[in-house]
Amino acid sequence: MKKNIYLVSALVLLVFAAGLGCGNKKDATTGQEAAQSVAVAPVTTEPVERRIDITGTLAPWEEATVSIEVDGRLTELPVDLGDQVKKGDTAGILKPRNLIEKKAVLRSQEAIKAADLVVILFDAHKKLDDQDRKIIKTIKHKLTIAVINKIDLKLQLEKDQIYKIFPHVVALCAKKAKNINLLEDTLSDLVYKGKLHTPESMLVSNLRHERALKDAQKLVVQAAASLTQKLSAEFVAQNLKDACVYLDKILGKSFSED
Repeated sequence: MKKNIYLVSALVLLVFAAGLGCGNKKDATTGQEAAQSVAVAPVTTEPVERRIDITGTLAPWEEATVSIEVDGRLTELPVDLGDQVKKGDTAGILKPRNLIEKKAVLRSQEAIKAADLVVILFDAHKKLDDQDRKIIKTIKHKLTIAVINKIDLKLQLEKDQIYKIFPHVVALCAKKAKNINLLEDTLSDLVYKGKLHTPESMLVSNLRHERALKDAQKLVVQAAASLTQKLSAEFVAQNLKDACVYLDKILGKSFSED
C-alpha cells in the first residue's frame, strides 16, 4: 500500500510539472489562448551517407606498353580501354605501309654483312634518300660496285657523290642493254684477278648441285609468274620456300626455315 501512495504522488508531480512547462500562452491583443502547431512524423530507418573527398591520381598495379614493329594504318580495334586481354587475343588489325619493301631492306642488310662483294644499284632518275645513305654507310668498308641505272633519263641522282664514295662505278641502261659489258668487265676484274678473296670455290662442279640450281631457278620463275598473274601471296611464298630448300642442299645452310 505504501508503494502505491508513492506512485500516485509521483504521477501527480509529473502532471503538475508538465502543466507548468507546457501551459498555453495567451494572445496579448485578444487575450485568448494562441493556437500552437505540432508536426508529427513516423519513425523510419534510412541509410546515412558518409563521403570523404580525396584528391589524388589513380595508377594501375602493372602497366605495359604495346607497340608494333612496322608502320601502318589501324583498320580495326576490337578492344577498348579497360578491357582484359590475354596472349593470343587480337588487339587490333593493322594495314602496313611498304611492309614488303622494309623486309627486303632488312634481308639485304643481313646479306651485305656476309657478302665478299656488294653490287649496289642506284636510279639515275631519283635523288639519294635517307635509306640510300644508310645503306651506303653500311657498305662503306665493303668491296663494292656502284651501278647507276637509267642513264637514258634525266639525271636527278647526285652522281658526283657516288663517284667520290665508290672506287668502282658503272653507269648503264639495263633497258637498252647499254654498258652492260662494262659491268661484266668490272665483275670479272674483281673476281678473277685476285681482288676478291673467298675460301670457297665459285664453280659448280657437282652434278647434284647443278640439278638443284635448275630446280631452284624453275621455282623462282613460277613465283614470278604467280606475281604477274596476281595470284595469292601464299603460292609465291611456297615457291620461294621450295627454291630455298634446293639452295639449302648446295650451301648447307638452313635457308628453308626462313
